[in-house]
Amino acid sequence: MKRQITQSQLVLSVTITALVAGFCLSGVYTLTAPRIAANQAEATRKAIFRVLPDTTDYETVEEGIYRGLNASGESTGLALAASGSGYGGPMEILFGYNPETRRVVGLEILSSLETPGLGDKIETDPAFTASFKDLLVDPIIECKAERRADNQVDSISGATISSKAVVRIINERLAELNDTGNVNE
Repeated sequence: MKRQITQSQLVLSVTITALVAGFCLSGVYTLTAPRIAANQAEATRKAIFRVLPDTTDYETVEEGIYRGLNASGESTGLALAASGSGYGGPMEILFGYNPETRRVVGLEILSSLETPGLGDKIETDPAFTASFKDLLVDPIIECKAERRADNQVDSISGATISSKAVVRIINERLAELNDTGNVNE
């Protein structure tokens, strides 16, 4: 004779399975969270040196703002963390900024979910990231099909939305810092 499983037994078994899985996931998260945070901090540290030329050390001004220092202890500019949404989802960037010349001096994409092979060219295309070296921020940075001015960046063909997202994120971060007065050293 075949035993009948009742609806309450099914609910109980699914509930127990969900609880066990939830506890396992929270345990894995608890164990890996410090390592993930350390890896992210190290990636940010390395990016600071890449976006600020001639930087040998840095100090944290506040969360997301780092002052680069050269070997003599003089400022080389600011490394500014910024985030926003791209075509594929959230995007985090770090860019170097020289307040004296009002120019972006470097760009590093820390994370993005852009389309592989198209939008991810914001990370993989060296010409795109190189266009953020010595880039004037006045009046604002613009993304154009062809760069014709010191405040313009060439958009990536097939990834125009992603290109414009990077420019928008930088412009918004600079505007936010100008409003708070934190953009000046």
